[in-house]
Amino acid sequence: MGSGPALLSTIGLVDVTV
Repeated sequence: MGSGPALLSTIGLVDVTV
């Protein structure tokens, strides 16, 4: 992904890319 510091733990996805 890469939508910024977004911790989408709801769907088991951790996007910490700027």
